[in-house]
Amino acid sequence: SANAFVLRGTKIIFADSDYKLIDANISDRSYVKTTLDGGMAISETLISRSSGASIIVVTYPLRENGKVLGFVGNAVMVKSFGNYL
Repeated sequence: SANAFVLRGTKIIFADSDYKLIDANISDRSYVKTTLDGGMAISETLISRSSGASIIVVTYPLRENGKVLGFVGNAVMVKSFGNYL
């Protein structure tokens, strides 16, 4: 995996295993709207903002009393998929 992160409802990264991405605004990523609307998302292939590597992001919403507060995500390096094929 490239990195794991937590986003609050503000579209700003709150916590990230790559400290350089904390406070980054990722509102332009397609998976953000889907997940903040309550769905799980698997992104298209993206270019990592921290490493420049090809990644796919998997996200899942964080809820309290049915309300989406943010989400957790994990960016997986595309080249790692070759280990499983």
